[in-house]
Amino acid sequence: MRQVLVTSLITLAATLLEPAIAAAQSTAEPPAPAAAPAAAPAIGPPPPGVRVGPDSMLKRYTSWDANIEGGIGRVVSSPPETTGLLRARAGVLLIRDPSFFAFGATYELSHLSAATLGLQAEYLHLESGAWAQIGPLVDVADHAKLGFMGSLGISVIGVEYQGRNYNAYGYASVVFAKLRIPLGMIGFGLRGR
Repeated sequence: MRQVLVTSLITLAATLLEPAIAAAQSTAEPPAPAAAPAAAPAIGPPPPGVRVGPDSMLKRYTSWDANIEGGIGRVVSSPPETTGLLRARAGVLLIRDPSFFAFGATYELSHLSAATLGLQAEYLHLESGAWAQIGPLVDVADHAKLGFMGSLGISVIGVEYQGRNYNAYGYASVVFAKLRIPLGMIGFGLRGR
């Protein structure tokens, strides 16, 4: 009997509440749609002025520069003679990876002139190791005599041509095989920038 009474009460409650449940369901807001996945960022060229590349590339620095060069050469004008060269340069180093530009003042010593001052500009391409130098020279040991130099090389070895006015030779052409130590570039590399 008790079971019949509970079943009757449940049936009566369902019958009475059925219209109210149906009305509530029809006025309720529909469920929100699932959130759409975030859109992937657009891939395109970087904004102007933004450099793209690995951390070890595309560096832009300005630093000190020092360079030491030594060589042995031959005066190719008459009379031919073997000569030596020792040069030091101090200046500024501009790094625009992979290009290095160095500008500085030089002091040169050889047995042809006890004191030669000059200016030198150098370009080095880091990836190939190729470099070039050019600059004016002034022999100041005796009377001021103008000259010029130009050299090409790979890594630390190179060939240099000088056109100069020496006391004993007048105007002379000299060709050197030389070895250089680019202290400013080595120092920049050791700093690990």
